[in-house]
Amino acid sequence: MTLTTRRALPGCLVFLGLFVGSRAAFLPASSHASFPGPFGSWIAMDGPYDEHLVRDVGTLNLGLAAPLVLTRTPHPVTTQEVTP
Repeated sequence: MTLTTRRALPGCLVFLGLFVGSRAAFLPASSHASFPGPFGSWIAMDGPYDEHLVRDVGTLNLGLAAPLVLTRTPHPVTTQEVTP
């Protein structure tokens, strides 16, 4: 795996987690009726609408995206002198 891929992959996961999570947490009925979006609606065929479940999935995705945001923030590089 290249360095570029290792840097881009968490960014993609953050974007998807924030997109899916915020939509399911704040607009649960819309998210249930039309997920995954323009590609079709296959979640609504799975069973009756359960707002609590959809909001739980949304907050789970938001919670998983939060640590990934921390991995994307640059940390200052410090060097320590090694004394013999």
